Amino acid sequence: MSSNRIVNTESSALEFLKSRIGDFAVQWSIYVATKLKIADLLHDGPRGADFLAENANANPRILFDVLRTLVAHEILEETEDGLFSLNEISSALQTEKFGRIILSWFEVDLPCWSKILYTVTTGGPAFNLIYDEDYYDYCSRHPTYDEANDYFLSEWAEKTANNVLNAYDFTSISGTIVDIGGNRGTLLSKIVESNPKLNGILFDRAEVIQRAKSNQTLTSLPMSQYQLVSGDFFVSVPASGDIYIAKWLTPDWDDEELVKIFGNCRVAMRNDAKLLVIDILMNTLRKDPTPMIMDLTARIFGRGQERTEEEVRQILTVAGFEVTRVIPTEGPFSIIEATPRERVGLKIMKETPHLRP
Repeated sequence: MSSNRIVNTESSALEFLKSRIGDFAVQWSIYVATKLKIADLLHDGPRGADFLAENANANPRILFDVLRTLVAHEILEETEDGLFSLNEISSALQTEKFGRIILSWFEVDLPCWSKILYTVTTGGPAFNLIYDEDYYDYCSRHPTYDEANDYFLSEWAEKTANNVLNAYDFTSISGTIVDIGGNRGTLLSKIVESNPKLNGILFDRAEVIQRAKSNQTLTSLPMSQYQLVSGDFFVSVPASGDIYIAKWLTPDWDDEELVKIFGNCRVAMRNDAKLLVIDILMNTLRKDPTPMIMDLTARIFGRGQERTEEEVRQILTVAGFEVTRVIPTEGPFSIIEATPRERVGLKIMKETPHLRP
C-alpha cells in the first residue's frame, strides 16, 4: 500500500487519526461563541470575560476558558490587560455577517452527520430520520436555514461560474438561457453579462426568486436581459429557451425525479435547443475527495447522489435527450451537453420506469 505519510508506531497512528477526527474543543468553542453572540458584544471594542459573561448570561470562569481556547487558535485576540477583541476571523461570527449560517451548520447539519451510520447501513437520508420530513420541506418552514444554505450555494456558484465560462463558449450564442433551479442567479448573470446578445430567465421556488432580487450582479443588468420566474420544475419549466442550464440538480433528487425534471425541460424545449447539466461526475476525479464528500452529503440530506457519467447519460436518455459532449472545467464540475431526441420524456419513462435494480 502506497502512502505519502509514514506512521512508524501505533501511537503516531493514533495521533494521525485524532488529527483527522478534529479538535472538538475548538469546534464547539466556536459554536458557543456564536450562540452567545460574543462577536456582537465585541463589535464596539475589547471587553473582559466578566462583561461578556454577564451580557451573554454565561458562567464567567468557563466562558473565559472558551475565549482563551479561541485566542490560542487565532480566532479571537487578547490584549495585555486581559480584554478580548475581534480579528478578521471572529468578525465573521457576528450575526449580521455569517453568525446565522454557522449556527445552522452546528444545529441542523452536524446532527445529521452524527447519524451517518444510519445512512450507510440503511441507504436512507439521516436528515429525514432526525427531522421527520424532507430536506426541502424543512427549508420551506425554516427560512433562516434556507437562507444560510442559499448563501453557501451562492458563494460556491461564484467560483463555478468562472470555470463554466472558461470551459464553454457562450460568446457565439444568441437567444434565451433558462437557468432551472438557478438559486440567486449567480451563474446566469455572469453568462448574460458576458454576451449582450443573450437574455436570461431565472427559474426557482418563489422564496428563492424573492432573494435573487438582492443579487446586485443580476439586477444591475438591463431589465430587457433577464426575467425572474417562480414555479415548480416538477410541474413545468419556462418554454422556448435556447439553452437550459441545470446546475447541481443531480445530487438532490433520485433517478425518477430527475427524469421528471429533465423531461419537463424536454417538453418545454424546441428541437434545436440544448441542455447543459453542470455537476460532479464520480468517475472523473478519483484522487479528489470532493466527489465522495459531496456524494455522502447528498445521501445524508436527501434522496439523491452524485453520479457517474454513464448514470447521467442514462437518466438523460430516459428523459428524452442525447448527450453530445462532456466538457471538464477547472473545478470539480463537468458540463454535460445534451440535445433533444424525437420522443419526449413522459413516453420514454413509461417504457423504462426504473433505471437501476
